[in-house]
Formats: sequence, C-alpha cells, structure tokens
Amino acid sequence: MRCGSTLATNPKCVTAMGSSLGIKLIQLDRSLANTIPQVQTEYSTSPSGMFGERGNGQARRIYAENPYEASKHFFRTIVGEGSMPEMSVYRQRDNSLIARCDVALSDGSRVTWRSTTRDGTPAVSIRNRDPKLTEIKDYQNVHFEKRK
Repeated sequence: MRCGSTLATNPKCVTAMGSSLGIKLIQLDRSLANTIPQVQTEYSTSPSGMFGERGNGQARRIYAENPYEASKHFFRTIVGEGSMPEMSVYRQRDNSLIARCDVALSDGSRVTWRSTTRDGTPAVSIRNRDPKLTEIKDYQNVHFEKRK
C-alpha cells in the first residue's frame, strides 16, 4: 500500500481498509546527518534542537494550512525520500486503525509518521541515534495542526 492510495489521501478511510495489521520497518541507507540540513532550511529548530513550537506535554506543534500533507512532506524530507515509503496499518490501544510509516536509517536513527494520534492530528516522531548530530534533540514528537 503506497501513499498514493486512498488510505494516504483520506486518513478517515483507514478503518474501512481490509489490510493485514503489523508494522513494517523500512531500512534506508542514509543518515539524519545527511537530511537534517535540508529539513532545517524549511522548518526552524529551537536553540535546544526541537522542531516546531512547544505544545501540550512533550509534543511539539507545527501549524499548517493542510496538516496531513505538511506532516507527510516533513517526514519525506527527513528520510530523504521523494515519495512516501510503504505504509503499515496499525491498531492503537483504543482499537482504532491508523496508517503508519516506520523508517530505520543507517545511523540507527528511527523516524515514524502516523496519520493520526490520540488528539486527532498527524505526527512525526524522530529518534536521533547519531552521537555526532547535536543540532537536534535525541527524541522528539512533532504534531501538525491546522493554522489558526
């Protein structure tokens, strides 16, 4: 299932899909150090290396006209892919299904895109495992919300 499918363009149709459940981890031969400079030209970071603005709890917030498309663009830029990698359908604790892309990079870092979260917004999680990449925080969860 690719992001050009109905699932990718309409997150509400996830529950109607008859896909197998399970998370697929996609391995890419690149590191965060290769892609973060490009991300930082489009999305600024705080002095502590966090993307977006402070949100509720530990989540960060990036505001956009179309949060769903903005979250996919942010994810694609971080993982260095022109299109979204293959998605998984994942069952959350509340038994709802969401689309999800999980990518492992060659430096051990992980980047995850989720079509929706508990608060209803799409999100990208970044786990930086490159000890030399100090420009961004070791872990951050960035939610995308409609610009007010």
